[in-house]
Amino acid sequence: MTPTALQRKETLLIEMLLSSLDLRNNAQAVGSPMLTQLADLLVARAREELDRIAVDNPMPYLEDAPADEDG
Repeated sequence: MTPTALQRKETLLIEMLLSSLDLRNNAQAVGSPMLTQLADLLVARAREELDRIAVDNPMPYLEDAPADEDG
C-alpha cells in the first residue's frame, strides 16, 4: 500500500472511530441499548484496524528521530 493510500485509510478509520463514538453518545442519551451496542462494535473495529496499521507499518520518522539530550 502506498503511503498516500495508507494515510487515506488511516483518515477514514479515524473518521469512523469519531463518528462511532458520537453515535454511541447519542444512543446512550436517548436510551437505545441496541444502537449503543452497535456503536461499541464499530468503535472496537476501527480501533483494531488502526492498531493493525500501526503494527504493520511502523512510522520510520519516529524511529529515525534523534535522541533527546536529556534521555
